[in-house]
Amino acid sequence: MKKKHDWFMELVLWLMLFFVFYNVVAGTGTLLLNIEMLIGAIILYLPRLLARIFHFTIPSMLYFFYTLFILGSVYLGTGFHFYSIPYWDKGLHLISGALLGSFALSLYGALTDNETQNHPQRALICVYMLSFAMFAGVVWEFYEFTCDGIANLNLQRYLSAGHALVGRAALMDTMGDLIADFIGGMVLTVYTYLQMRRDPLWIKQFFFHKD
Repeated sequence: MKKKHDWFMELVLWLMLFFVFYNVVAGTGTLLLNIEMLIGAIILYLPRLLARIFHFTIPSMLYFFYTLFILGSVYLGTGFHFYSIPYWDKGLHLISGALLGSFALSLYGALTDNETQNHPQRALICVYMLSFAMFAGVVWEFYEFTCDGIANLNLQRYLSAGHALVGRAALMDTMGDLIADFIGGMVLTVYTYLQMRRDPLWIKQFFFHKD
């Protein structure tokens, strides 16, 4: 990851650490909230730490979406209770769709040889990007469904005021999440397709590189 792109990650990291520091000094917030913030800060910094240890460069676009997702989900969503804002969660799923599409391109670069990378098939790559984003979104819903079945956490919002929803109402949260994943992934996929029409090697900016 180039240094000119570091400022956004560092800003979010310091905001999260300051949030914990303020809560401790002022005696506000809960222990669980502070722990969640610290874990979020660690998760945010972890890719950069791994890049330094193993001497590789993280694609800036990938890390931007990653940082944006942590900002929205942990710092704003959990720390400032933005999850209470209608459709905030759906906005995060839009971001995650783009994040997963970016990671799909990074993974493609890691798993293919130079010959394949230098002659990319535009349509195939775009179908792969969107399919990967949707697959990951479905796996996440599997996770929520399993947690709801084991611990009754209501992650899929099938309960309202303690009462089980019926029919389409019970499906709205899950299907809304998947639709948001699809839209986020599709926007990046269409953008990628248009960029590759002008320069087929444009996708290389999403690849990991050894330092």
